[in-house]
Amino acid sequence: MILASPVGKAEKDHPDNLSLAGDGFDTVIKAKVAVGSNPQCTNKVSCADTLAMATRDLIALAFVTAMTKLGRVGVETGNEGEIRHDCTRVN
Repeated sequence: MILASPVGKAEKDHPDNLSLAGDGFDTVIKAKVAVGSNPQCTNKVSCADTLAMATRDLIALAFVTAMTKLGRVGVETGNEGEIRHDCTRVN
């Protein structure tokens, strides 16, 4: 897990982590506690493992929301659209 400190001198307080949602940290902590409460998993799943899995799932939950939004844009077909050879410019 990302270490916390009462005086703001820990990993959680690093400028790179300040933009992360606080409830996200709480969710990861709760997940770690839940995994640790299973006798088969106690002391077998690290904090880093838990954070990595939470990050993976969050990214997957993102990259789906984005696809759903893109699906609402509409697709141009036939002469209305073009398949670009180079995405940075028109053919």
